[in-house]
Amino acid sequence: MPGPRIAIIVLIFLILFVLIWSSKLFYLWSTDFGHYYIGANVINDDYRLYNELFEHKGPVYYFFILLISKVIGYGYFQSYFVLCLTVLLYIF
Repeated sequence: MPGPRIAIIVLIFLILFVLIWSSKLFYLWSTDFGHYYIGANVINDDYRLYNELFEHKGPVYYFFILLISKVIGYGYFQSYFVLCLTVLLYIF
């Protein structure tokens, strides 16, 4: 059984991997994440999901992004943080 030292090293490696992998957002804006990020931030009473914004996927990720964006704001660097948080949650 690995000791706590190896677990910490693996955790640090995973966090660094996520930070580096997510930085691709600065030079390559992926289509799926872009649709989710923009779609989540335009949802309001006048612009509703599945009515004005066509999507065949579930609403959970949209509302996750919307909640995070309400806390940290909306913008280019904030989208990097949302992508990092998404990948970290997916890994763990």
